[in-house]
Amino acid sequence: MKGGFLQDHWTIVASEAKVDALSSMSDFRRSFLLVILLTLWVTLLLSLLQIRKTLVPLEKLHEATRKVAQGEFGSRVSVQSKDEFQDLATSFNFMSARIEMQVRSLTTRNEIDGAILSSWIWIRSCML
Repeated sequence: MKGGFLQDHWTIVASEAKVDALSSMSDFRRSFLLVILLTLWVTLLLSLLQIRKTLVPLEKLHEATRKVAQGEFGSRVSVQSKDEFQDLATSFNFMSARIEMQVRSLTTRNEIDGAILSSWIWIRSCML
C-alpha cells in the first residue's frame, strides 16, 4: 500500500465465533445428505418403473409362447410399446398364424387321407 497510497501496511483482522463460522458448513452437510437420499429414492423409483415397463411385454410374450407350446396355435399377443417388444410381438403373431395354418392344413390332409383309406378298405372288403 505504501507504493500506491503512501501509507504503511495495514492488517485487517476479522473475528467470528467458530459456531457461527461453521454453521453454513453444517447446514450444507445436512441438506447435501437429504439431496443425496432423495436422489437415490427417485432413481430407485424410476428404475423400478422402467423395469416394470420392460417386464410386462415380456410376460405377455412368455404366456403366449406357453400357450402355443400347449397346442393353442390361435394365441396372439397385443403389445403397444412402439419398441422392439412390439416388433417381437408382431413377429410372434405372424409365426403363430403360420403354425396355425400349417396345423389346419395337415389336419385336413390327415382327414382326407383317412377318408380315402377307409373307403379303399371298404371297397376291398366288398370285393373279397
